[in-house]
Amino acid sequence: MDQDRQIRFLIPPFFFFASLLIGVLVRNNALRVWLQAASPQHLLAVGGVITGSLLPVGFLISTITFLLLRVAFLLRRGSFETTLTFAALKATWPHLKTSLPFDQRLTFQAAVTLDHELLSSGMHSWVLRRWSAFLISAQACVGIALAHLVAYFLRLEQLLEWWTLSLSVGLVLLFNAVVCWFGTMKMLEFQAYRIKSITPSETDKVEDR
Repeated sequence: MDQDRQIRFLIPPFFFFASLLIGVLVRNNALRVWLQAASPQHLLAVGGVITGSLLPVGFLISTITFLLLRVAFLLRRGSFETTLTFAALKATWPHLKTSLPFDQRLTFQAAVTLDHELLSSGMHSWVLRRWSAFLISAQACVGIALAHLVAYFLRLEQLLEWWTLSLSVGLVLLFNAVVCWFGTMKMLEFQAYRIKSITPSETDKVEDR
């Protein structure tokens, strides 16, 4: 697993476990006392269990986030992974080195090719960083929400202090996710018009389809 994907899987579980721990500590003085009096061995055991579950929990949070995003974007008949306009797709198509006729239904495949194959390494890295920031922020929001869902099923009392903190952090993460998503899409849109290897004859072919 590449380093970027590991980071995506590790950060959201931190928000999940941290939120759940804060919620428990806010309402349970006994647990706070136990943590203060616990031996290093007990703390290491608890830490080992949490550490060992980070990647599986991260994968679960990622899967749930992707499901929610796909459902949300289905309502607007698009994909959250790309929003290339018709004009940008048409400008990109001649550079894809495909024998397939121009087809707007292949927007996702064209955008992925643009990002991973046609962009310079520096520009691809910029897009990747912004896209990763979007995914991590969105998944962290889901992690915080899942902490409250788990607390509900465990019948834990969810006090106002916990909800206030969760909503405050969640809104900041949501704002960052929205900004990063729009930034990524706008940059891909801009880059679609910067590819210089196209010839006039190729442009005419696309226009005529």
